[in-house]
Formats: sequence, structure tokens, C-alpha cells
Amino acid sequence: MRLTFFRYFRLSLAQLLQALEEDQIEDAIDIYTLPHEDGNDTDMDEDLSDDEHCADLNSLGPKMLKTVCEVESRINAPSTAEKPTPSCSHWDSSDEEPLSKYARVHFKRVKQKKAKTNYSWSHSKPSFNMVVNCEKVPPSEAVKTCKTSLDFLKLFFTDELLHHFIEQSNIYAGQKNKLLNMFLDEVNVFLGALLFSGYGKYPNKRMLWSGSPDVRVIVQNSIRLNRFENNLRNFHINDNNNLDNTDRLFKLRPLITHLNKCYKLHGGCEENISIDESMIPYYGKHYAKQYIRGKPIRFGFKNWACCTSSGYLLSFDIYMGKDNNENRAYLVLRIGLVAQVQGTYYLLIFIWEKTTMKTELLVLGVIHDLLKHLSEAGYCATGTIQDSRTSKCPFTDVKSMDKKPRGSYDCRTDTNIKISLVRWKDNKTVTCITNYDSIEEGTCTRYSRDSKAKITITQPRPITHYNKGMGGLDKMDQADYTL
Repeated sequence: MRLTFFRYFRLSLAQLLQALEEDQIEDAIDIYTLPHEDGNDTDMDEDLSDDEHCADLNSLGPKMLKTVCEVESRINAPSTAEKPTPSCSHWDSSDEEPLSKYARVHFKRVKQKKAKTNYSWSHSKPSFNMVVNCEKVPPSEAVKTCKTSLDFLKLFFTDELLHHFIEQSNIYAGQKNKLLNMFLDEVNVFLGALLFSGYGKYPNKRMLWSGSPDVRVIVQNSIRLNRFENNLRNFHINDNNNLDNTDRLFKLRPLITHLNKCYKLHGGCEENISIDESMIPYYGKHYAKQYIRGKPIRFGFKNWACCTSSGYLLSFDIYMGKDNNENRAYLVLRIGLVAQVQGTYYLLIFIWEKTTMKTELLVLGVIHDLLKHLSEAGYCATGTIQDSRTSKCPFTDVKSMDKKPRGSYDCRTDTNIKISLVRWKDNKTVTCITNYDSIEEGTCTRYSRDSKAKITITQPRPITHYNKGMGGLDKMDQADYTL
């Protein structure tokens, strides 16, 4: 008994004729030609009908030679246990495998259940083991030797960073088959022209090279317009050939990393650290542009900033949406926090990585898991918390607290994780969480509309410390003003 196998493959007619002439196909085959795509797109009367058309294998037009053919190869196999090995070069052993092997399999993603934390809330006073007396790190010795503003600028825009700009810009120009040859003095002038353009608001950068008497000539005398535009077109910070698809700030990442390193190296550190969001103004079209109601700058890029209580910036990270980079420091711990708190913890890890320093941290929008890991790392933390993240703490709800007089408060302590929650009534109800501060009553002064005078009300100690150390970012924003 002999079996017959059929093998189908598609070739152009010209390729098929060449294979037949070179004796690459030895088995019996059937050839089926398909009509050309525009074979019927003609209204000419000279075309022959199907009945009048006569095929001539010795005279085939260019359109016919480009036509796709379907070839059916018949292979006679002996009735033996061995698999047939036909001489056709287009056949292989995988042709006998079932099609179900190559069918697409849809895997259902299974969500991992987060381990529930058991909370034990009580009215008892907290007993924390955190060390509150923190060490203050002074600025570097290089800061003490700086005498001019240019000296301070060179602490952050170092020659190492400028040489990196030169290298990447020359590489990018070479990728476009252009010769740039940027050098150190030129990149200093180029960056200076960019910074100078921020002082004078001109509709076009070309107006800096205008001949009008009301335009300063400092940029004109430093660099030519054609050279400036050439540098601007080819200026690059990172190599596109090493693109990291997981980092949406890949093109700016070397600059961000370098600045954060210099901020940490030269600025020192204080006891109170505040982490909050700031806005970089931007009114164009970009997928990462944010709108935050209630901010002085409502449209722009959201920037997570970590500042000291005096307003010095220690670290920053621009928010670009959900981050899928598994190499980031805050994802290594697998805390499972929202993007807001992930950015907060990343800034903290970036500043004091591989150090034993303990500091008091004032955080905006924290949750229990974050304070738990901060306590294990030795960081004292106090921050506000949303009502939906209180883990069903059985204290007075917000609606009932709003009806109480100003200065009323309620507190609970979790004896398992060693954290305390305080809810206090001011103009609005505020909920605060801490991992080190005791719940002691203090006082503060507020203006009363009823008595039309200032009155003294009760204020818990965590609220007092939070208000004392949370103004660092506002001071940093106030330092950014127009000269």
C-alpha cells in the first residue's frame, strides 16, 4: 500500500520556472496561477476574452511572471515505518505535525492575593522604640570654597557631565551622517545661551541675535546663530542605540541621575525632610502632562521632590505614569503601593541608600505598609493619610468629626505594627499617621469668626510636628522667582 502526500506552497511564476529549469523540483506538481490584482481594471476593447485567449508558455509577460502561483506537490511514500523524505527542498519533517501544536494558547492572568495584615487598634498610649534625636549632615567642603554663583553651578554641572553631553551629541550627529565636533568651551556657551533665554521672554530664539538696540549682545558675541541651531538640533544626553523601553525618561535619565547624586553629595541633610509633589509648568501636548487642581501651577509635569525644611532640594523624580521598571529601588521591596507612595519611597531610598542615618520624615499621603518598612529601616515618619487608607480604624468618622468644635481629636494605636492614627478637627478634618511621635496635647492659635478674635485650641503633637517640617517644598518653590 502506497500513501500520497500533498504539499502546498506559494511562489511567483518566475521563481517557479527557475526552479524547474534548475531541476530543484523532481516530484509531480500541479500549478495554479492567480489573476493579477489589476487584471480586470481596464476598459480597452483590444483585450481578448477568456474564450479567445490562448496561453503561450514560451511568451509570458512581466505581469504574468510576477503573478503568485499555488503549487501542489504529490509525494508517493512507501508503506514502511520510515517517514517519507521527498526530494522537494521546501518540505521538512514539521509538515506532519498536527496544527493544534501551533494553535495560540490564551493564558489567563491570575492575580496574586495580597497578604492581609492584622491590625489591633486600641486607645492605649503608643510605646515606640524609634530614635528621635537625628544626626545632621553638613554641606560638603567644596561648597565652602565657592565664592561666586558660577562656582556653585559647576558643582552640579561638572566637567564630567559636560563631556558626556559632548560625547552623546557627537554620536547622535554621526548617526545622521553629520559632523558636529562639539567641544568643552562651546557646550558651556551653548548651555549659557539656553539659560540666558529664560530671562528674556522672546517669541523666537532667533531674536537673541537681533540687531535691535534693546537686545543684549552677550549671546551674539559668544556664539553664531547657525552654530547654535546646529548644536540645538544635535544635542543629546543618551544614546538611542541603547534604548530602554521600560524608562520613559530614558533620554534624560543620565542628567537626572547626575543631579540627584550632586544634590546628595554637596547639600548635606537636616533632621526634617519633606516629600511632596511640585509642578513643572508645561502647556503643550504631552502624554505625561498632569492637571492638579488647587496648585499655583495647575498644568505641567508632576515632579516628586524631597526637600529639607529650609527648602534645599535633595532628590527629585518626574512622574511619568505607571512605572514598569523592575530595577527601581522601591520595587525591589515589593510593597505593592500606589504610584504616589512608590515615588515617595524611591526618593527616600535614593538619598540614604547604604547608610545608617536616622531622620525624621514628613510625608504626604502615606499608608501603613510604607510606615512599616520605614520603621524597619530606622526612619521616623509622620504624614497625612486619606480616609480610605486607614484600614478600617475604629475611630470617629469624618462626618461626625466635622460636626464637633475645633480642636477635637480622636486617636488609635496599632500594637502590632507600632503606628498611631490621629484625627483632628481644624477648619477641616485632618488624619495623621506616625511611627514615633507620642499622642500628647498641645495648643495652637486660630482665628474664630464667632468671637471675632484669636482663640487657643487643642492640637495633638503629631499634627504640630507635621506642620513644622512640611514647608520645605514651598520654600523651594518660592526661591524660583523671576529676576
